Amino acid sequence: HRMSLIKSGPGLSGYQVHDEVVTAATVNVLNELGVQKRINGQLDPFSITVGFMLPHAPFAARRAQYDYYRERMTLPKKNLSFAETQHPYLRAWRTYTALEEPTPDEMVLRARAAYWGMVEAFDAMIGQILDALYANGLAENTLIVYTSDHGDMVGEHGLWWKHVFYEESVRVPLIMHWPEAIAAGQRCDRPISAVDVTATMLDALGAPALPNSDGKSYGLELLLQQRFYKGWYGILAYTFGKSIFTNGDGNYAPSSWDSRHIINLTGGKKFSRNWEVGLRWRFQSGIPYTPFSEASSLVANWDRNNSGILDYTRINTLRYDPINTLDMRLDKQWYFAKWSLNLYLDVQNIFGNAVGRDQLLLDRPLDSDNLPVGPPVIVNPDAPYAEQRYLLKSINDATGQVLPTIGLIIGI
Repeated sequence: HRMSLIKSGPGLSGYQVHDEVVTAATVNVLNELGVQKRINGQLDPFSITVGFMLPHAPFAARRAQYDYYRERMTLPKKNLSFAETQHPYLRAWRTYTALEEPTPDEMVLRARAAYWGMVEAFDAMIGQILDALYANGLAENTLIVYTSDHGDMVGEHGLWWKHVFYEESVRVPLIMHWPEAIAAGQRCDRPISAVDVTATMLDALGAPALPNSDGKSYGLELLLQQRFYKGWYGILAYTFGKSIFTNGDGNYAPSSWDSRHIINLTGGKKFSRNWEVGLRWRFQSGIPYTPFSEASSLVANWDRNNSGILDYTRINTLRYDPINTLDMRLDKQWYFAKWSLNLYLDVQNIFGNAVGRDQLLLDRPLDSDNLPVGPPVIVNPDAPYAEQRYLLKSINDATGQVLPTIGLIIGI
């Protein structure tokens, strides 16, 4: 939504904090593997999947990185106004994300500079991981694959974020590095599907192919749009989707994207004296998830994984609670000879909706400050080691809250 552009600029994103924590954890794992290799003289095959969020809207980069790119940033090469946008989906998308009005150049440059700054921060994190891989003598015979799930429009064609089929949104990198098997400097100019990446990796490693899995997906979408009737405007979109695949038993199970019902309602009214109020409501039925296995509490498993183990005999048999959010925005605009002023109040997640996941933790005694003390509790210490279990507890990590913002936009 346009609000993420307004909030972009110098600062620190929660997504970057997340990625820094992920980077530190990955480096720690590589250091532990290096210790094992030095002690034993060899190392069993390992696989590490590292997931990052950057660069993600709202775009916020630390001051030094932001200033560097702000001085060098240019405007998009392919600008397209709302009036020039012909495809009905793109027009509806721009209305839904409040991109009908031109985005001021200063806001565009600020958001693009922050985006590039986040990319640099992300590159540095990748560098830390690669440095740890080489420092521990693990790089020569390790296949490294870097890819992403989508790009970003960053203002091209007057659009931002993903959700459209322009090149900037759908084109993603795919970089492979394997000193013992792949010659450096090669470049493939043929289209590649991410669907084939897993099969290619398994084949390169000499691993057996994945078993066949059939899937089905189907759905429909309805869109109703009303543009300015006595100052009122609105868009109502309903999406039904069903996605299933065959699990290990050969039976169909819901996929992780089987959200079934999604409803989006965006509307508002323009009043006299340049007042405007808008609302956006979104409902999504709960998506499937896989519960934890009872084997999670086994001491041998927990000491190795430090987390719960999913029960793959019950893949996606449970569903999270539905998501139900409401946002509101109030604008007042003043127009002058050579500039304009927009004062707004934006309140996101008015219902304080929060949907989290249940997480397993060691259930240890707490001190007066509610901090865990002492070693983990083994509920059956007299049992053989292979049967011993820790005392665990489940908590939900939902953290929904109302997010009010007051802002000022000056157009020149």
